[in-house]
Amino acid sequence: MSKVIVESNKKKKALIEQMGVHEFIRFEKTRPVMGDCGAFDYIDDYNPPFQTDEILEYYERLGFNIGVSIDHLIVGKYAQDPEERMRRYKLTRDNADAFLKKHKTGGYTFLPSGIAQGWDPKSYRDAAADLIDMGYTHICLGGLVRTTTKDIIEILKEIKPLIPDYLTVHLFGIARPNALEPFEEI
Repeated sequence: MSKVIVESNKKKKALIEQMGVHEFIRFEKTRPVMGDCGAFDYIDDYNPPFQTDEILEYYERLGFNIGVSIDHLIVGKYAQDPEERMRRYKLTRDNADAFLKKHKTGGYTFLPSGIAQGWDPKSYRDAAADLIDMGYTHICLGGLVRTTTKDIIEILKEIKPLIPDYLTVHLFGIARPNALEPFEEI
């Protein structure tokens, strides 16, 4: 559930804050709910509209099981500009580092997930390697919605050698039933 979506409607926001995320979406507490920032909604902003402390408190207060660090998409024109893509890449990486450090010292109960952004298989591999080195046990690959299944497979092949048994990888926005089998084979 995206923070941007929650914030878009005052009535909905008040209700979710009162009930908690599980009750609001009518999920049993045993079913995990993941929270993220909704980067596609602020893609054209120079910086994401949220701060790490704010996001940590938000995930905890609403009862998310998994909370994703703050990212900034590297797609389209932003992937074509070498300076801008590196700025967004570093910003996303630095946010993930701060998110995990503050999560560890803050006593939060949700599982922290670091998000990797990239523009090609190598950049995704480097981002995933950084997240693993930071100590994440759950990571996400973001910005893939408009990516072809073939290209996603190449990214997954690139990061597969890095993935330890304990690590969970989530592909943001990839609901492609025909691709599940090829993804599993990697």
